[in-house]
Amino acid sequence: MNLGTVIKCCPRCGGRIVVSNLYQYSLNYTMRKDGKIGKRCTRGDDGAMDVSLASCENYKTCDARWEEEEFFVEPDGTFYDYKYSEDE
Repeated sequence: MNLGTVIKCCPRCGGRIVVSNLYQYSLNYTMRKDGKIGKRCTRGDDGAMDVSLASCENYKTCDARWEEEEFFVEPDGTFYDYKYSEDE
């Protein structure tokens, strides 16, 4: 079983890693009195989707990317790589 490797930068190019926590929201439109949907809306926060992705900040030149099961971030911010540590 691979426990992952603690990394501080991209294992391919040395760039910074960007972790994206995905959230969802809704745009809520209200029906007007004339029976049509209004053009103004309010933004509703529907919360987290419980999905995180990570990639190298140098996405134009480096193809290092991590899907949900390929990394873990501890509450203290430590990044565990499960994807590229398998190459070692």
